[in-house]
Amino acid sequence: MPVPLSSWLLGAFIASLAGPFGTYHSLPWLERAAYWFAVIGGGMVLGRALLLWTEGYMPDDSYWRPALARTFAFTAIYTMILVYVHRHVIGWRPEETLTVGEIATVCFTLAFGVNVIRFLILSTQEPELEGPRLLRRLEPHMKGTILRLSGRDHYVDVHTDAGVTQILMRFSDALDELDGIDGHQVHRSHWVARHAVSGSEKAQGRDFLVLVDGARVPVSRSYRDSLKDTGLL
Repeated sequence: MPVPLSSWLLGAFIASLAGPFGTYHSLPWLERAAYWFAVIGGGMVLGRALLLWTEGYMPDDSYWRPALARTFAFTAIYTMILVYVHRHVIGWRPEETLTVGEIATVCFTLAFGVNVIRFLILSTQEPELEGPRLLRRLEPHMKGTILRLSGRDHYVDVHTDAGVTQILMRFSDALDELDGIDGHQVHRSHWVARHAVSGSEKAQGRDFLVLVDGARVPVSRSYRDSLKDTGLL
């Protein structure tokens, strides 16, 4: 069951049993259940609509400016709705229900609390990064398009269009973290991205791939046939 639906059903069921804010004594159980299912469901719909509104009109703002805008908008809108429902739909007299200020306080507290919980959840989530996992190991100023990898002892040199970074890890593990970048292992210690290859050449009986950054990467005999099949040699 989706989380919003289960939260709505559970919250409304508990509220219909507990009867907070005087509804336990002022409404029979079936009417009380209908009231809380409608109030909680309507609040969730309004909250979702306000979230979409702030994401559309405040996409580049920090978290709290849109969150406060949602909180105050929710408080104003839902307070008016609840006051109208209490007085003109249910027919409660003012002394039988919460005052306007009390309703507004409840709405504000709930809306602000939801935004605080959402902030805590988002702050604990690791941001999704575009590109292969290997890029997450690089310093921000070195992240870019991966051109080639070279293994040396227990280190891997990661060559990007921003420069070269040395990482302590196994070459095979680095290849696993490329996450499907179109490229080829051309030597037991070298991997190249296909888009980085500008040509090939022979020197002293050995094959080399020439890359866009000017590097010459040796091709071992065990990989020569597969590279010929792909057209890189």
